[in-house]
Amino acid sequence: MNYLRTAILLAGLTALFMGVGYLIGGASGAVIALLVAAVMNLASYWNADKLVLAMHDAHEVDEHAAVAVTTGLLQMLSREEIAGVIAHELAHVRNRDTLTMTITATIAGAISMLAQFGLFFGGHRDNNSGLGVVGTLAMVILAPIAAMIVQMAISRTREYAADELGARTTGQPHALAAALAKISDAAQAIENPTAERTPATAHLFIVNPLTGHGMDNLFSTHPSTENRIAALERLAAEIGSSGYAPRPTSPAYPRRPAGPWGNPPGHSENRGPWG
Repeated sequence: MNYLRTAILLAGLTALFMGVGYLIGGASGAVIALLVAAVMNLASYWNADKLVLAMHDAHEVDEHAAVAVTTGLLQMLSREEIAGVIAHELAHVRNRDTLTMTITATIAGAISMLAQFGLFFGGHRDNNSGLGVVGTLAMVILAPIAAMIVQMAISRTREYAADELGARTTGQPHALAAALAKISDAAQAIENPTAERTPATAHLFIVNPLTGHGMDNLFSTHPSTENRIAALERLAAEIGSSGYAPRPTSPAYPRRPAGPWGNPPGHSENRGPWG
């Protein structure tokens, strides 16, 4: 079901992209925009991992995909919980989610670019839809927002899929659930300055490092931790896993203010699960 949802969302994003191109330049505009996006996708796919690793000062190990583990995570979690987290990230690799999210981000960015381009040209002059000034402004404002919503929705479906495959790999869904609870608590309390400077990479973390929201809002890159844990508990009941008792979460951290990129001043020295 997660794969079907991802396919539907990607199809919708592509349709939105081509629709904006058509409004600007008709059928030829849609085709040209799609070709430009294809070139951008190829360039992003071959270089995305290097760019992200450089942003976060991560050092590549000898494997094809890049999975970064921080000292904070290793210190905070048990061996079973670490195994669950690694299995989750390797599930992203197995599912080729880097490719999926790179394509998604590229198309979303191209939609925003085309919408701004359309502001200067006012739509295709032979278009019978009567785009006009109001329609053009609506396209410029709504198209990027719609693209962002679809992009975030795709990201959330990939997190659920990685949770399931990772938990099935280790056979201990409760261990991953316990790890998510601990990491989420820390993420709400300890700032991550590097992630705050590069919010576009938030979907690459196992939990959202930018905000403490507790719901699956439209602009969140991750499902809420509560929903992910509930899904893992259902999976545990399905596969009959046992033998692991989730350990108590870490002592309560003083929570930092929730917000898109808000950090409390004077606490840049705090270090947490992201080092």
